[in-house]
Amino acid sequence: FEFEPWGSYRALAFFGKLYFAGYPKSSFTDEVSSLKEGNLRMVLINDDRAQTLDYNRTLTLQQGYVLVPLTISAKKGTVNFLLLKNGAPVYSSVVSIGDNFVYKVNDLPVILVRLTNAMVGSGQSLAEVEGIFQISDEPDLRIFDGINLGEMKLTDYSDSGIEFQNNRSITLKRDSTVPLIPNLDL
Repeated sequence: FEFEPWGSYRALAFFGKLYFAGYPKSSFTDEVSSLKEGNLRMVLINDDRAQTLDYNRTLTLQQGYVLVPLTISAKKGTVNFLLLKNGAPVYSSVVSIGDNFVYKVNDLPVILVRLTNAMVGSGQSLAEVEGIFQISDEPDLRIFDGINLGEMKLTDYSDSGIEFQNNRSITLKRDSTVPLIPNLDL
């Protein structure tokens, strides 16, 4: 993660894009492998910049999600967040300073936001967040043994990687391009 206190997640570069592969056990999730299930999800946001939110400044995420601070209590050190998708409420959670807002889809955390401060003063309530991570809420690519991608056939996948095999001969000619799978040529 760009936000170092979260540690790390597993990722896979595939077709020239970064895909989420899983989480190790952490404070916000048990160990989860998306790759083991054959689901590859795009990493949409991986940011460690601090941002200040209030009732008029929300956090715009990807895929139509918006995080809104509904109530901010500096006295309690909490913020009641509401998550919207395409304008409709999907989840709410009260988060204490130093804790994470975690939105899960089928027990898989797809949005993480760290609350670092809650301030109230001079007629304004502010919530400061630092650390934003988001992956696709639906798999962008589903893989399974035997799937053909271009000239290659998927022969194995696990937590440690993906293996393809080509079962036909390839003739290489000088100054020519031989496509193997989308975005991967020889």
